Amino acid sequence: MKHEYALYVAGKNGTMSRKIIACVTEYLKKRLGNGFKLNIIDVIDNPETALKEGILVTPSWVRTSPAPKKKIVGNFCLEANVSRGLDILSS
Repeated sequence: MKHEYALYVAGKNGTMSRKIIACVTEYLKKRLGNGFKLNIIDVIDNPETALKEGILVTPSWVRTSPAPKKKIVGNFCLEANVSRGLDILSS
């Protein structure tokens, strides 16, 4: 089963956003190998997409598939919290 995620950041070319994207990508590769798709959405470039999805805070990380949709915000450094919040199990 392929897992799909959306990562909402403010300014994806900024230093902090690049670090967050790298951290999230590394985490997913560690836990799921290549069995995932990660979409990066810059809320500055796409505010309507963020609002449509109910994203009011960045960074926000959303599991879009498999259902049900799950969302976490803020600091993604604590792997146990991320794993629990998004129900990510090692493959």
